[in-house]
Amino acid sequence: MISILLLLFTIIIITCIYFLFQRHNKVTINDATELLYLFERNKVLPIDPTNKWSLIEVRNTLRVWSRTLTPGRDYSLLKIQASFAILNDSLNVVCNIIRDSKTQKNWNSMIPMNSKIRVIPLQAIENFGNFQKRSNISIETSNFNKENVTLERKKYRSKDGIVGFAGNWINNFLLDVDVERSWLQQNENVFWLLEHPKNFEWWIFYLVTTIDDQKDKCILNVITNESYAKPTHLLAIIFGKSQMWINHPSDLIMGFRDFIENEKSTNSLAFSQFLNSISENQQINFATDAHGSLGKSDGNFPKRKNPDDLKNSDISFFQKLKNMIEEKKDEVEQTTAKLRRSFSNSDSSDLKGDGEISLNPIEIIKRISLTGILFDDKKNETEVHADLNDAMPIKKTTDGKKGWRDISDAISKIADEKKISKNAAHRTNKDQISEIDEADRDLIQCLDTMIDNAALDVIAENGKIANLNIKSSLDDQAIQSGGWVYCGLEKDTVILKKSSDLTIPLHSYISRGMISCPPKMIYELLISPTSRLTYDDAIKDVEVIKEFDCGIKIVRLLYEIGQNFKRELHEFVVLQGERMEGMKHIITLQSVDWDYLSSKASSANKTGDANFSTNASSCGVSYCGGGSENLNGSRKNSTSRSTETSDALKMKLPRQKQQLQQRQQNPKKQIIDDAIRAKMFSSGWIIEPVMKTDKLCSMVTYICQMQLGAGMRQGQTYMSEEVAVKQPLCIVHLRNYIAKTAAKDDASNKMTDNKRNNSVTLSLSNALARFKNGSVDRVDEEEEEEEEVEEEKDFGREVLV
Repeated sequence: MISILLLLFTIIIITCIYFLFQRHNKVTINDATELLYLFERNKVLPIDPTNKWSLIEVRNTLRVWSRTLTPGRDYSLLKIQASFAILNDSLNVVCNIIRDSKTQKNWNSMIPMNSKIRVIPLQAIENFGNFQKRSNISIETSNFNKENVTLERKKYRSKDGIVGFAGNWINNFLLDVDVERSWLQQNENVFWLLEHPKNFEWWIFYLVTTIDDQKDKCILNVITNESYAKPTHLLAIIFGKSQMWINHPSDLIMGFRDFIENEKSTNSLAFSQFLNSISENQQINFATDAHGSLGKSDGNFPKRKNPDDLKNSDISFFQKLKNMIEEKKDEVEQTTAKLRRSFSNSDSSDLKGDGEISLNPIEIIKRISLTGILFDDKKNETEVHADLNDAMPIKKTTDGKKGWRDISDAISKIADEKKISKNAAHRTNKDQISEIDEADRDLIQCLDTMIDNAALDVIAENGKIANLNIKSSLDDQAIQSGGWVYCGLEKDTVILKKSSDLTIPLHSYISRGMISCPPKMIYELLISPTSRLTYDDAIKDVEVIKEFDCGIKIVRLLYEIGQNFKRELHEFVVLQGERMEGMKHIITLQSVDWDYLSSKASSANKTGDANFSTNASSCGVSYCGGGSENLNGSRKNSTSRSTETSDALKMKLPRQKQQLQQRQQNPKKQIIDDAIRAKMFSSGWIIEPVMKTDKLCSMVTYICQMQLGAGMRQGQTYMSEEVAVKQPLCIVHLRNYIAKTAAKDDASNKMTDNKRNNSVTLSLSNALARFKNGSVDRVDEEEEEEEEVEEEKDFGREVLV
């Protein structure tokens, strides 16, 4: 009887062991869609204790979390582990590194070598749903990319047999494994990548998401199953099972973080070495044929020479532009006629050509109202730099020359004395807003929100080019940097361009160069709107329409392009603001419908509308303002403006009427009715401190996004192009202006103390002080140019007669 019971007990135990073994060895996941289905059903995100995650250890200064998933009735429990960390890099930089399988050997310690990469074409996978991560972030799994990677390992045989595996047995005995990688990048906020062998014995899931208020930072989440290598799996190692290839999630994150930090320092050094290795006479002049988009852009990048094949060129940038215009003049006329028909058939703000235009999400976000102009208000520039010579005593550095730090300190001293310096973040302080008149408070809050959005857009665009490899093909560059491609090198300034598929081309440029001047000095120069006359070669007039006490400015910019006895005027009304992101100074520029916002503020003040800030903000950043501009982009006569708006503004600002009369008496200040209303999307300057040979310098980045296509109504598209083409060269002109000013300062230091007290030093600081009166060094040059134009016109009339 006892033997029978023992036999039955043994059979039951064997049966249980058999079923448990079969259940444990059943492959529960077959492809990426099933794994993502599993994540969706179990709500694995976010990774925190409130979502059934339990903290098991702290490894590599990172928390390691564990959780058990239930795939379904017919599947066993699946244990997973996860870690996450915040990286000081944009999402595009992180996802490009993770997506590149060749770089894994640099940050994944379990993969010493990658080779034989075979990419499977894009597959359309049926969309099976979304799952949520944090608030308002959904991860789509449709149409994701796939590739197959063969990872090779060196075979290892020990003379001592299995004993030799102790120590480095994991890295030396594993066999080759075929790994399938699937990934998808959704918009600008979410990127995921799944890496696994064909039998899904192990898998690694990477998820990168952006942080709401910080576009230059992201969160890297790594989720794996518990099949990473353990000494107990010695038999599996001998048979070369692929489950040994997986690494711990915290180890992956730490290796990736160290690698990306080294890459940033290496890229910064490589940028300086790249500029130093090429002399100025060997640099490619700005490649006009590589970035000009006359007429409608077809979305294809033009061919250009590789940066490695740098050759001498004696043709100047402007000569190239003229040659291009002559060669493509017939093409421009044909394209202009075609586009004019497209403009006349367009009945909405989403301008369409012959076919439907799919707008880029970034371009949709950056849509701002059509520009307006308010000429009833004219305030003088802030007197930050007044009496600079009295506040700045003559100092000498150790080498006997006046340093930039002296000028910077003096400017800071004056700003403190006059109490107009901003807070640490250069944001509109709530205390300042509370002290402002109630009529302007809602308007300032609206403008401050627009500046925040523009600053985030500028930081995001700057982060996209951090991982750009200019030696790769144009298509690869566009994929790596969100559409930006290398365009040329002009006098130690790297210039990038983004292609546009809109009917009215959006001219987007990024120029970056180093200037031997502290960031504070450059910031004080750029923050003054009238200083643009010194470094913008195409600008004709700058006017500060409105300046608030908190530092926000409404500025009118007038550009003039003339050729062949014709001229074309482009008019911008932009909102200027400043922000501080870490050690970076950020100055933002974007078009604003000032007529609408100011009238909205006046009406809201009378009716007591508490929702003005929200309503005006949404209207200010939308693609609206049809009352100020027709489809061709020409500005209507100023007399057609609403009298109610003008009267309300005059009541709020009593000095405007007198200033308006003064401006009407001055021909240079009159509003030119044939000026073309143009739009400036989120643009601006980023100034970063850089140490070069023990000297504080600045890395200056200028991002410019303009839409000037309205000029094609006159058949002068190439003239409109010249306005945008000259913008990336602002850094070159700014560097030259600062260098000339520094040379004048050095020459002035050689004067005696008596002569110095009786002389006027034409320094950069004095030039800044002169901007408030509008007297700049370019006045004489402009008068000479006007005389030359008049002589050419007289000569042309004689030829025609």
